[in-house]
Amino acid sequence: MNTVNILRNRLISPAFCTKTLGSVDVETVVVGAGVVGLAIARYLAKHCDQDVLVVDQRPSFGLETSSRNSEVVHAGLYYAVDSLKAALCVKGRDMLYDYCASHGVAFEKCGKLIVASEDEDVETLEKIGQIAELNGVVDLEPLTESQVHTMEPHVRCRAAFFSPSSGIVDSHGLMSSLEREIVSNGGTVAYNTRIREGDIGGSEKVLNMEDVQSGETTQVIARNVVNSAGLWARKISLELQGISKEDIPRIAFVRGNYFSLKEGLTQG
Repeated sequence: MNTVNILRNRLISPAFCTKTLGSVDVETVVVGAGVVGLAIARYLAKHCDQDVLVVDQRPSFGLETSSRNSEVVHAGLYYAVDSLKAALCVKGRDMLYDYCASHGVAFEKCGKLIVASEDEDVETLEKIGQIAELNGVVDLEPLTESQVHTMEPHVRCRAAFFSPSSGIVDSHGLMSSLEREIVSNGGTVAYNTRIREGDIGGSEKVLNMEDVQSGETTQVIARNVVNSAGLWARKISLELQGISKEDIPRIAFVRGNYFSLKEGLTQG
């Protein structure tokens, strides 16, 4: 049975909804099964008792942007003071560590060194420390050159900060845990499913969904739609009626490259 048929059968099944939804099929549709979409859907299903449907065009979770990152848990050092990004990073960092610890998701609060390689970099390093403190990061530890050498003998610098709140996380394990919680709390996750137009202007949001393998379509009516489709979010929004095109943010694409060194090629 393909994805759309599974969706249709679940949506018309009395067991799918735990309460009367009236003329809508689900309360909230979350578009995108990356870490953001899964976290939102998990919260709505678990803490708001909502009937949630997550859809993603890929065959599993996190196969777009969420699987292309360094898996770093940032401490919140660099972001503009009083910005939403800074506030969410500091609060979210602690929430993420707590979640991983309580749900068996692998992580390590290994810390991070921020170094001033040359004398002229020391002033920039000090500014980073000032911004971090204003953002609520209060655990930065200033280190001298000799202290850094003791900690990491191969690092040469003039000064440094050690950020003990920085760490790493198993992003795949995190998303797997979020997906399990969505399903265990009555939500549905539908992969190989693409949004093909819709109208979200009224109190009932109408979305046309397509099975990416068979091309078969079905219509889902929801009270709320969350567009967390990452780099696809703008494209999806532009295909929907009932939203001002001027209100749809533009996406700035940024490309990063990862390099690795073979063992034995470095000195020291």
